[in-house]
Amino acid sequence: MSAADDPSIADQEALLRRVVINDATKTWDGNHQRWLPSTGGFKIDPDGVSVYRARMLAAAGLGSADVAGTRKGAAVFEVAAHEARAESLGVVGDPQPATGPLGPAHALITFPVEGPAAKKRRLRRLLGQARIVHGLELWPCESPR
Repeated sequence: MSAADDPSIADQEALLRRVVINDATKTWDGNHQRWLPSTGGFKIDPDGVSVYRARMLAAAGLGSADVAGTRKGAAVFEVAAHEARAESLGVVGDPQPATGPLGPAHALITFPVEGPAAKKRRLRRLLGQARIVHGLELWPCESPR
């Protein structure tokens, strides 16, 4: 079964995710000689991975710094909806207005019905395309060796 997807969410729409940078949320890509966010920072809940729609945040006067909030060590990563869809993942709105000003922009990256290992593989491929948009100073630049 394919992942739930809302076609009204444009392919170009940026999806933002806050990640607290630590050893469990980053991994070294030796092939490309760079650090990547790891699946440890993107918990897969039964309904998907929580993200925020950048377009909706901007309409409310909010941005990536608001997603990071005041959490020490928090960075924000971005993927586009089309990048998720290219991995057979979906994107659906999941507004949560009761959770504060970010809540209306809440969305989910959804997964097809499959086992946890397959979901992690899809997520790992997606994270290879993620870009850091807030907290660059927290992200390591040097090789771990």
